[in-house]
Amino acid sequence: MKFEEVKLEVGKGAVAEPLIISERRYNYKTYQSNSNTTKAKNNSLLDFTKKWYQMNVKERFIKGHDPSVFIHKCTWNGKICPKQYLSHFNNLRYGNCVTFNKKKDLMFNFDSSFGNGLQLILDLEPEKYLPITPVVGAVLVIHDPEDTPTPEEKGYIITPGYETFIGLKQSILIRLPAPYKDHCVDYSANFLDNIRNKKECIRKCIQMANYNQCRCIDLTFGILNDLKFCDLSNDTEAQCLNSVLEHMCKIGPMCNCPLHCISVSFGEQLSKSRLRSEYTFKNLSLLKSHTAIINIFYSSFEKRVYEQKPQWDIPEFLSILGNEFGLWLGSCLVIVAEILEGLVLFMIHTIAGDICL
Repeated sequence: MKFEEVKLEVGKGAVAEPLIISERRYNYKTYQSNSNTTKAKNNSLLDFTKKWYQMNVKERFIKGHDPSVFIHKCTWNGKICPKQYLSHFNNLRYGNCVTFNKKKDLMFNFDSSFGNGLQLILDLEPEKYLPITPVVGAVLVIHDPEDTPTPEEKGYIITPGYETFIGLKQSILIRLPAPYKDHCVDYSANFLDNIRNKKECIRKCIQMANYNQCRCIDLTFGILNDLKFCDLSNDTEAQCLNSVLEHMCKIGPMCNCPLHCISVSFGEQLSKSRLRSEYTFKNLSLLKSHTAIINIFYSSFEKRVYEQKPQWDIPEFLSILGNEFGLWLGSCLVIVAEILEGLVLFMIHTIAGDICL
């Protein structure tokens, strides 16, 4: 599946940022070729894509790789990963995925430095790949538990035959809500809309525009799945989805999706080393062509926190205002006293003059 990058202006205080979405036209209009061999191959890919889109999440999960086999071994802090910290979800493009530490209560309870962090040994099972799959590998996404993992937008390609080391340094950016410039919001506190971050908000906004215009939604967005999906093999519905997005890009801001008040990033640093032709790990013999090893650890436990603060907070502002008002009032009283003094002296001198006459 090909992906295109679209920039959208999304609400107050937000700047244009890329939102990567599936390019539907690629799946259904670029499978044409003058070569009969290429055309037959593209038709097979198109047929599979149609069937894949028509499956529900449960069916796609069953057809995908078994996560318990795919994750050949998972250790955290030198021990087997607790099952309660592993959860599964299905991605339309990449199939079955595994999330570690979704509940956000594990990462700093142990020594996760090098050698004691998260180690994953993956069995990529290339012999089970479909003939239409051009490459072998996996996609790794490192994100805050509050964020939605989007491997299409942000992911590292994990190659078989290599051990990948990923060092993390956590950074936190804290923004200010309205009336300050960013107009940020706390998405996690908005339970009614069930939107956890800005990108989900943008996707929901686009999906609602899709449904209002086309009476169906784009299933590649993975949100509002209770509404009717468009048939992407239907040219009319596919073109309708394309026209909605093109219209939204042309007319400018229409989605009220401000920045999140707290953003977490990890400043990942990657390095790789090649595995031997046959790799042995704790008496487990693994083939190089099947195996990928990932080591994720905190290279530093220091957190960098960038926090926006108002130039004057309310108590300080009131204090400054009070001082200014007091100075102004004091000056006014002095001026009034001088005027009164002048009037009194004038009256005294005037009366005294009258008596002398």
